[in-house]
Amino acid sequence: MSEQKTGKKWLFLIIGIGVIALFVFGIAPLVVEKINIFREMGNFIKQNNIETDAYVYSDSELSGRAELGARSTIEHPPKGPSNE
Repeated sequence: MSEQKTGKKWLFLIIGIGVIALFVFGIAPLVVEKINIFREMGNFIKQNNIETDAYVYSDSELSGRAELGARSTIEHPPKGPSNE
C-alpha cells in the first residue's frame, strides 16, 4: 500500500515539474512576445544599462534609514513619562 502512495507522490512531482517547465519555456515566452509592454521594458532596461538582478531593497536609501530607525528602537526602547 505504501508503495502505491510513494508512486503517486513521484508521479505528482514529475507532473508538477513538467507544468513548471511548460510555463517557463513555453507559455511565458509567448506572453512576452505578444504583450508590447514587456518588450518595451526590456528595451528600456538594455538602453539604460540597468542591472535588474543587482537591485535589492536593502540597497535603497529609504530602507537603510528604516533599518537604522528600527534598530535604534529595539536597542533603546521608548519609555513612558517619568514619575519625577
